[in-house]
Amino acid sequence: MNIEKKHIIVSGVSRTGKTLSICRTLAETGHYQHITMDSITQFFEYIFPELEIFDGKTWNVEMDKVSEKLIDFLAHLVHTGKYDDLEYPMLIDIYQLMPKDYVKKINQQCCKAYFVGYPNISIEEKLKEIRENETKWDWTRNVDDDELKERIKVYRQESQLIQSQCEKYKLPFFDFSNDIDKSTENIVKYILKDNNYI
Repeated sequence: MNIEKKHIIVSGVSRTGKTLSICRTLAETGHYQHITMDSITQFFEYIFPELEIFDGKTWNVEMDKVSEKLIDFLAHLVHTGKYDDLEYPMLIDIYQLMPKDYVKKINQQCCKAYFVGYPNISIEEKLKEIRENETKWDWTRNVDDDELKERIKVYRQESQLIQSQCEKYKLPFFDFSNDIDKSTENIVKYILKDNNYI
């Protein structure tokens, strides 16, 4: 593996702006090929439900259990030699990954991980933010406020767990509880500098 060009993972809870803000901005720099795991986890959920690798259901089946089941697939993806000689390393955009599983299964010499969440925002504040910024393509448009509040509660708890594991394993965690635009700018700059692109 050319360790000068590490693959990277951007992971964290839903509605942090991972896909449309962070990963899209990084991909547009021309340094990475963006791999979104949503379609892959949807494939597992609908074609092989017995694996219990869920996409849409993750929020209410305990994220850490899904992470434990998905990590072997992810480890194979980033460690296979077929991707080592690519001009552009992979940027993997994923929700269902816990820091403890990354540390246990992923070789950090070839793949770095960065985690995001919103551990410190109120449920009402996050609901307001989501409603003000959602587009016609967002799944949140098909969920009423009461259900969305329940999901936000889970996402906030998951954010707190992710943050605590990042602190334990000394991994980068970015708090998106306030000012998403500034937080996005900060993580993009951090990742590019951390990988010697700026």
